Amino acid sequence: MAQCLSTVGFLSRLRRPGTGGPEILDRSLLVLTPDIGEELRGPEILEEALEIDVVLVTDYDGLSVLPAFTSEAALLRWRPHGSRYIAVQGKVVVDLLARNDWDRIVVDTGSPGAFAITRSDAVRLLGS
Repeated sequence: MAQCLSTVGFLSRLRRPGTGGPEILDRSLLVLTPDIGEELRGPEILEEALEIDVVLVTDYDGLSVLPAFTSEAALLRWRPHGSRYIAVQGKVVVDLLARNDWDRIVVDTGSPGAFAITRSDAVRLLGS
């Protein structure tokens, strides 16, 4: 389910204070899920043990990136036609990065305040 996406401008940008700090762990992040052709039924509460696929993209450097968004508005700035998504606690998303082979999470890609969380950032955040 990977698509080509350029996140180059955001990955090397210096973080503004507070963007990638511990507060991201307590926020809800919207993570894209594949369109499985089912009719949308509105918000659903997922069971804790449920496994779900997420959409990863590949940047121009060939790195696997999980796009995540702090709001629907931020998601629509990046993908105006919308997408299926789930809301997940930031701590869970960061923990997934630390335990999987993706290269990074880019939060609010396509927005001026976008920032990246690398695997080493994830380990540091989870340790705090």
